[in-house]
Amino acid sequence: MIVLVFVSIVVPYRLAFYEEDDLAWIIAYYLIDFLFVIDMILTFFTTYTDHYTNMEVLSHKKIAITYFKGWFLIDVLSIMPFDAIFTSKSNINTVIRVSRTSRLYKMLRILRLFKILKMARNDKKLVHNH
Repeated sequence: MIVLVFVSIVVPYRLAFYEEDDLAWIIAYYLIDFLFVIDMILTFFTTYTDHYTNMEVLSHKKIAITYFKGWFLIDVLSIMPFDAIFTSKSNINTVIRVSRTSRLYKMLRILRLFKILKMARNDKKLVHNH
């Protein structure tokens, strides 16, 4: 949650006021990407409550299918290192443009914050209903 708050504040600020990132920020972004990859892996092992039956889903297959149908694509796009992929084959103007665009994809992580807030609200509703 702390990383999500950091990303939701720092990335828009850096996009607005800085053309390029120095080595320290690039390392910080890769560290954050690594943490999100760990989060993605853990998501495959995290149970959820079925909205129809109100039962906890423990099946890894059902958990994986639900994740693939829901947030998986957004999560993958938010951690893709577009700047590293396109940098080696481009001229300097394209590199700068791609670098800024790739940071925009990191803004997708803010959607995860909304996801967590929605899950917390749903859990609160479940507690009040019982």
